[in-house]
Amino acid sequence: MKEPEEQNANASGGGEPILIGEVPDGAEAFLAADIALDTDRPVIFIARDDKRLSRAAALLRFRLPEAELLRFPAWDCLPYDRVSPKADLVATRLATLARLLRKPKGGARRIVVTSINAFMQRVPHPDFIRALSLSLRPGQEIGFEAVQARLVDLGFERVSTVTEPGEFAPRGGILDFFPAGRSTPVRLDFFGDEIESVKSFDPLTQRSDEAIKGVVLGPVHEFVLSEDSVERFRTEYRDTFGRVKGEDPLYESVSAGRLHAGLDHWLPLFHEQMALLPDYHMFDSLAVDAQGNVCVATIITGGITVHSPDGTAAELVPMPDRITTNICFGGEDLATAFVTLSSTGQLVSQPWQTPGLPLNFLNK
Repeated sequence: MKEPEEQNANASGGGEPILIGEVPDGAEAFLAADIALDTDRPVIFIARDDKRLSRAAALLRFRLPEAELLRFPAWDCLPYDRVSPKADLVATRLATLARLLRKPKGGARRIVVTSINAFMQRVPHPDFIRALSLSLRPGQEIGFEAVQARLVDLGFERVSTVTEPGEFAPRGGILDFFPAGRSTPVRLDFFGDEIESVKSFDPLTQRSDEAIKGVVLGPVHEFVLSEDSVERFRTEYRDTFGRVKGEDPLYESVSAGRLHAGLDHWLPLFHEQMALLPDYHMFDSLAVDAQGNVCVATIITGGITVHSPDGTAAELVPMPDRITTNICFGGEDLATAFVTLSSTGQLVSQPWQTPGLPLNFLNK
């Protein structure tokens, strides 16, 4: 496609990288905070290691208490170690990935603090998080057994008393669980198949605390042991290492749908495709073309993501602005796309390969 034509000649440009050198050690976070104050774009702060990550997060929280600060730490174990990363660390990572797929609360500035190791490590594709997310709220009819089954599918472990992330415990008509991204576990009180209340509770005293509006469930690990993922693991494992001969505890555990120590390190064998942290973009407004493709303005990635009618992403049409927020079709035969580039204050137009659908209230 052709380059967009600028509709606002006076709009400021941008997008060129800026290199700032000789910043004193420890002052980088304050500089990042000043940059965040001067832009509407999300900011990713990449620290050298986890120690500096924690320090930067504390400084940014002090400097910008109103901002949405998301931490994305690296695993605390060596590659292909026989132990898995800590449960609370994985919960923090998964909660950040889930939040990146939603808009900041109240339009707050968003800052992601990570380390170079975490930034370079591949993670599950955004579609993995989207497909497994489930919102629960008071008044919702879903069924006690259905929520339990969903918790098991997401990798939660059934225990007698919930104290750690990734655990759940049913008790009569009450269901306790500890989801990723929360500092306290959650208690659902059911009346029949309806969720009567959603409350947080103290894991030490087990006493219910304040009522909350709702909670979003997500996976406990960066993989799930569903039938499809187990079969994919088995196929990829055999393709990589050949036919399994003799005893293989890892292969046998996964085949039986059981967790195995260090299983997280075999993450690519569970997923059809992997992603990196910058791949977690946000969608804004959309338009539909004559072939049924859904064209969505995509924030952070900066462009128009074209989804085919079956729901798969067909292509990304890049735009010269990471904060691409709106798209509509107009012009002769609706063959021109008009796109809003919000961080630079521009409205641009360009020919589109497929005409857009007419709007009932406008294009008649």
